[in-house]
Amino acid sequence: MTATLNEPDDQPEENPYLKALRDPETYEAAVQEMVMLTAPGLTAIVQEPSDSQNARVAAWAMTFPTHVEVISTEGNYRASLQNLDHAATHFAHEGVTARTIQVAPNNP
Repeated sequence: MTATLNEPDDQPEENPYLKALRDPETYEAAVQEMVMLTAPGLTAIVQEPSDSQNARVAAWAMTFPTHVEVISTEGNYRASLQNLDHAATHFAHEGVTARTIQVAPNNP
C-alpha cells in the first residue's frame, strides 16, 4: 500500500459557494435568505358574532408546507391540522362565525 500526500497544487479546487460562506457577511446573508424562504405563512382566525359588529382575533395559525399549527390567543387551545381550511371551523359555534385572514403568505 502506498500513501501519497497531495501537494497544494494537486488539491481539488474548492467549491466557490462554500468558500463564500466563510465570509461572515455572506454567511449572514445566506442564513437570512434561508429564513425568508422557509418562513411559515401567518393567518389570523377571526370570530364574528352574528348579532353585533364585535369581531375579535381568536387564534393565530402558522402554515407550513405539510400542516398548520393553530394556537388560540388565550393559549388554551392548540391544534395541528392538515390544512388551513379546517382551522376556522374550530372557532365557529352557534351565533358566532369564524374566518381566516392571511397576514403573511408562505414564501415560495
